[in-house]
Amino acid sequence: MNTAQRHYETLLGEVYSWSVGVRGDPFERAAEWLARFKLDGAATSLDLGAGFGAHVVPLARAGSSVTAVDFDRTLLSQLQSTLGGLAKDVSVHQADLVDFVRAAEEQRWDLILCAGDTITHLPELSAVRELISLCAQHLRAGGALALQFRDSTGLALEGTSRFLEVARTLGGRCTASSSPSTTSTCE
Repeated sequence: MNTAQRHYETLLGEVYSWSVGVRGDPFERAAEWLARFKLDGAATSLDLGAGFGAHVVPLARAGSSVTAVDFDRTLLSQLQSTLGGLAKDVSVHQADLVDFVRAAEEQRWDLILCAGDTITHLPELSAVRELISLCAQHLRAGGALALQFRDSTGLALEGTSRFLEVARTLGGRCTASSSPSTTSTCE
């Protein structure tokens, strides 16, 4: 299990959808992002790092047949419980992203999406290169590969400024500690 997987399993998985929902409906924000970049018209889509389905749900609502892949079972469980009537248009897979695309053999998609910080969870640059190369091989003619991540290289955060206060707007607070064992508390 890599560091990102351990982080999601022990801390982030159970609170991730809540933490991104602080800034408004994550499904609406994802739908707007997809529309802005004209990614919402794909007949078939592969969402790598699908999580709780922020992009899966609007893609399926737009009529796309979506393949959703993530390594975190908690987030995938949240996704499956959110799908409702859209479940017939979505196949959900718990897997390593690179392994999944590598094993996809002849499968092709109109859109392959790797959004959020997903690509930065890969263990090394060679895995990023391999994933991009594999994705290019699995796009249909005229298809799109959409990669999104935050560039935090310009941030020189130290001490407690390294933490994001995700619950402030809800009037609550969260605390987390990473030693000696990872714990989190939200009120």
